[in-house]
Amino acid sequence: AWLVSLGGRGILPGKARYDEVWRRVAEEQGEALASLQKAVGEMVKATEGKKPVQLNRTSVPRKLSFVHGKDSQVESVHQPDYLEHNILQSARLAASLRVCRRDEAMVWGGPVNSLDQLHTQAFLVHDTFLDLVVFLGKHYGGKFKLKGSAECAGSEPQPEFAAWDGSKESQGRYALGGVKSVASCVAKLDTAYSHNVSMLLDLVRETLYFDTATDLEACLRAIQDDPELEVVQVKSSMGDLDASELWAGMRFVKVSMMLVGSRDARW
Repeated sequence: AWLVSLGGRGILPGKARYDEVWRRVAEEQGEALASLQKAVGEMVKATEGKKPVQLNRTSVPRKLSFVHGKDSQVESVHQPDYLEHNILQSARLAASLRVCRRDEAMVWGGPVNSLDQLHTQAFLVHDTFLDLVVFLGKHYGGKFKLKGSAECAGSEPQPEFAAWDGSKESQGRYALGGVKSVASCVAKLDTAYSHNVSMLLDLVRETLYFDTATDLEACLRAIQDDPELEVVQVKSSMGDLDASELWAGMRFVKVSMMLVGSRDARW
């Protein structure tokens, strides 16, 4: 209890600063926050009945020996290569990635139970997901956190954020989420998920920061309306504008989604 008490006292100064900012935002953007809360509620309702877990796909690709002509539904066929033997280390997974039928329905099976499989899939989908986040940032005023922005000399450290166009040349300036490390995955499985790999939803994650609740709401509605995305879980710390006892940091809306309509992600 003594250690917990010390920890609590250690975060109180920072919590007080965040609470002051939140009170100011609630006062200046009260109507916008109420509208945002309504939008979040709609997204939460839309996810009712969905079990937020990582699932295997049961669709079996056609055999690589399939003789295809101009009317074939097979998109592409490749010989075994570096991807199959050294990265995926699975002929079946490689075939699933390479062979895709046009207009094929997404059929889901049992939960993923291999961290190796989940981590490999995270690396494969990362670039597509990052492109999506950059697009949302450009169109709805979302910003990315700059590297080293919390290490300002002299005064109290203040985080700084900036817009990003997704260029490789400037990517090094930003503290991106990227793919969750194996060590972080294992720690989360040990402490929160009872070693249930399928519950790891945030292997690929990014954060956008918004100046106004209106911009954030517009971004959330764009995600909800995008036919290539399926929202599976929404969490928010912006529900009660007055109570702050449960929060000791920046307010957020966390959206877990699948890229169900993206051909790149499905491959």
